[in-house]
Amino acid sequence: MPSGKDLSERILFSQQLAFEMIHVVASTPTHDIGTSLESSDSLFDPVPLEDSPSTLDDPLGPLHRAAAEPLVRAASEIEQRYREVENNFKRALTQAWLTIFERISDLLSDRASSDSAFEHPRDIVDLWAQIGDSVFQELALDQVFVLLKHQWINAAHHARKARNQLSESTLHTHNIPTSAEFREVHRSLYMLRKDVRASATASTAEYNQLLSLPTDATTTHTSKSARHTSIPELEAIRSSPTSPHPSPRHLSLAVDHMRLFTYQAPHPVVDAKAVLICSSPLFNSDILDLCEQCSMIRELLSAGITVHLLAWISARYADQWVALDDYVAEHLHAAIQHIRRTTKEEPLHVLGVEHGGTLATIYTALYPEHIRSLILVSSPIDFALHHPHGTYPLHDYLSKLNVNLLAEAMDIIPIHLLDCCFALYSPFQRGIQKYLEIADQVVNPSELQSSTQIEQWRTQPLALPSPFVLKLVRALYQENQLLRGELGIYGQTVSPSKIVHPVLHIFGPSDKRIPAASALPLTHSIGNSEPEIMRFSGDCLDMLTSPSRRRLVVAKVAGWLKYH
Repeated sequence: MPSGKDLSERILFSQQLAFEMIHVVASTPTHDIGTSLESSDSLFDPVPLEDSPSTLDDPLGPLHRAAAEPLVRAASEIEQRYREVENNFKRALTQAWLTIFERISDLLSDRASSDSAFEHPRDIVDLWAQIGDSVFQELALDQVFVLLKHQWINAAHHARKARNQLSESTLHTHNIPTSAEFREVHRSLYMLRKDVRASATASTAEYNQLLSLPTDATTTHTSKSARHTSIPELEAIRSSPTSPHPSPRHLSLAVDHMRLFTYQAPHPVVDAKAVLICSSPLFNSDILDLCEQCSMIRELLSAGITVHLLAWISARYADQWVALDDYVAEHLHAAIQHIRRTTKEEPLHVLGVEHGGTLATIYTALYPEHIRSLILVSSPIDFALHHPHGTYPLHDYLSKLNVNLLAEAMDIIPIHLLDCCFALYSPFQRGIQKYLEIADQVVNPSELQSSTQIEQWRTQPLALPSPFVLKLVRALYQENQLLRGELGIYGQTVSPSKIVHPVLHIFGPSDKRIPAASALPLTHSIGNSEPEIMRFSGDCLDMLTSPSRRRLVVAKVAGWLKYH
């Protein structure tokens, strides 16, 4: 029996071996990888371990090497294809930059010939950004470029999947637990946690029966909220370090990577209204309460409204099995049930922000008796968008994404992989001008602090479980099942026609992230009369960060809650 030290050394060696094999595949895409492996002295040197089994003197061994050769060869071909597609995509981007330089050069020549000088160097930068973004927006409508972009993205995911398979094969060769085996363990643990949570919602008699305890009127069991979390420091541990959270709050509930926070109004109001804000699972909810100068929650509290915030944190490895069904029928349902039980507030007003509103819409159709009214802020409902004179970056990108390949390549998916489409749509506005605008705010410390914290918030993207992304993209963006009334959640069919509640829909007609064309169809598909509509300029982020726009929206929401 090898010692613990020997075993750890073997594991480290096997991991190093896997990484070296992947490096060989990545660095030699133009010839036979099997030949490279045969001639790699560093890869097949004898293992410097005491009393090592003879089979480790040649790590793969002749039989294992022969079995792995087709896999290595296939990985080489996939890597080579990825490099070819990547080069084609880079050539298209290079041509776009040449077009930008040509247009700027022509414009500068025209201005020089007309003796029209720039009044300030900043004017040149603004002109450069304007021309650059216009070229990339034209490029976004070019079907050849769109095809190249999606070929590159899908090829990258295919290459990552091939590397994973090669690494798994190496680990399996040396009888080391593979990632697939670890995933299965985590899946079993996750299902057990779900069973425990389900049992905690049963009645006292049923719960005692599960534990083989006598049913007694004096017997009590731990409350559901205590079972979800009993760590008072959990909020401090999991909260983002970049957000001071100026509004006092406390952690009420924690399930997987969902957190329910409760805020209290500074001046209690008799018969105060309460609202549950369901933040978007695609962005950090800190933007709702970022600082004193930028806090939608703070303004709602000042209006005398009690706020409950359902926030999402980055998914961890243990959360990799959480799916869209769990987001709605378990996490959102647990939050609403907790609020109803602890505050006696039923049914509830729910405010959903962007895709959080999509989740709230699905939940309202599933459990209409728990919802009093529904407020949606830039929430997509119709996901099948085709604009003849423009582009919807997120919809165009996700509608053509090979999401099955993405989910197979990654267990936890960083949100920037879904949001990267906006970077190519307006790279100058997102990459240059915003920093120049921050520099302009040096004379105003409060605006500078707010802008700085917003930029810090942008650098804190969330990570999502692959099953959630898989169903979000395939069932909604690619098959539009929600609007068609075909979306299945835990075996139940969801249809917006089941929504008979008062609905307030707030959106920006010029929003590129969540277009009005995606939000408006709810007005024609729900089962009650026409929802009330409010429009604001810009997109959802502009509304949340602009004091004037945010105050108008908060005033509208406060008035809505007062009369419903």
